[in-house]
Amino acid sequence: MADYVEKINLNESSALGDMNTAINTTKAYDSSEKKMTVTASYIDFDGSGNEAADSSKLRTLKVLVNANEHRCTILLTKSRASDSPPVSF
Repeated sequence: MADYVEKINLNESSALGDMNTAINTTKAYDSSEKKMTVTASYIDFDGSGNEAADSSKLRTLKVLVNANEHRCTILLTKSRASDSPPVSF
């Protein structure tokens, strides 16, 4: 989360894509020592609220963190109020 906050504070328009690249291309968060893998995919929701794959809007990045037997899902979005100040982390 802290990395996304930093990226969105620096450049709101590229933050989500930068996170996707760090997770899926450079594997910046994977760790064999900690037995941790992190994956991400762009998603959207249909009119009924069901999750669907999304390769066109690129507004929501679903991040899955698997560490040992623990699993965490985080949704990162491309939304921020235009008058929102940078957030400290």
